[in-house]
Amino acid sequence: MEATAVGVTVFAAIRFLLWLIVIISGVYLVRTMYLDYHQYQITSRMGRPWLSHLLSTSLGWGMIVWLCIIAGVLFYTGLETSYRPKTVIRSVNPELQRQLRARDSMPPPVIAPTQPTYNMDQALQNNRQENQKVREAFQQLP
Repeated sequence: MEATAVGVTVFAAIRFLLWLIVIISGVYLVRTMYLDYHQYQITSRMGRPWLSHLLSTSLGWGMIVWLCIIAGVLFYTGLETSYRPKTVIRSVNPELQRQLRARDSMPPPVIAPTQPTYNMDQALQNNRQENQKVREAFQQLP
C-alpha cells in the first residue's frame, strides 16, 4: 500500500513539473512572438503577412514543437488513471464480509415492466374536443 502511495506521489510530481515546463515555455514563446511581431512591424516591407513570416522562422517551428510537447504531456497525464494499481479494501469485520458475500450471490431482482399511465387515445379525443370548442368560439366572433 505504501509503494502505491509513493508511486502516485512521484507520478503527480512528474506531472506537475511537466506542466510547469509547458507553461513557462509557452509564456516565453508568446513573449518572443509578441516581440518578433513588433520588430516585424517596424522593419518589414508591406505585402508579406506576419503569419507566413512566423512560420518561416524558428518561432513557427518552436510553436509546432511546443504543441507536440503539450500532446505528450496530455498523453502522460492520461497514463495515470490507466496504470494506477487497483486497490481492494478488505474489511476486518467477518460478519460484514458474510453479509456482503450473501448480497453479491443473491439473484438480481425481477423488475416487472410498467404500464404507461398516459392514455394516448383519451388525450387525442380531449384535444379534438378542445379544438372543436375553440373553432366554434372563433366562428362566432364578428
